Amino acid sequence: MQQPVLTIQKTAPNNPLVVGQDTENRRGADIQARVTIPPVIFTWHEPIYEKRNICRAAGTGETPNCNTGSGSSINDGVSDTQMEFKECRTHVEHLPDAVASLQATATLDASSQDWITGQLGQSHYEAYIHQPKFALIPGLGSWTGGCDGGGTCTATSQALRVPFADPGTFNLRLDVVTTGTRFRGIPITQPRRVGLDGAMQVYVTLPALVP
Repeated sequence: MQQPVLTIQKTAPNNPLVVGQDTENRRGADIQARVTIPPVIFTWHEPIYEKRNICRAAGTGETPNCNTGSGSSINDGVSDTQMEFKECRTHVEHLPDAVASLQATATLDASSQDWITGQLGQSHYEAYIHQPKFALIPGLGSWTGGCDGGGTCTATSQALRVPFADPGTFNLRLDVVTTGTRFRGIPITQPRRVGLDGAMQVYVTLPALVP
């Protein structure tokens, strides 16, 4: 089993402003997440047998038709076949471990919340926390995924024009659950839970206070 590769990040714009201050574009921020899961390499071994003609000792009621070669000069055995081990053949399978669910959130960190209610609130009396947490995926966007012929599985998601109303650092969190793998109906690996943390900044333009 190889480790999945996860990414979650803001893709645009370079310096997103809080809602209401981006008067030109009014676009908020775009966030993208992606996961790539390499195939699970499953090696198994197949015993190979071949049929071999033999002369075995005759049983009760059987008519001898061959010589077993055990010192007898007459037919004392019967013709038969038996399976004889020849080799062990190795097989390597690339099993897909697909994405079963993908979730992403954005949460305003504690220091940013303290700054809004503390320092910013002292100079701007209407400052308060509007929405400290967003459910990005699902919620503001969706995800799609699939696996290629080589067993590599991917999933991508986007949350576009997310309307951040609070300035500060938002912690991004991506959580993925896989399906696990099966071979010929037999479970090989159990579902996996993997996650990744990221961060992005939302800015605010503060007017100068004139006494």
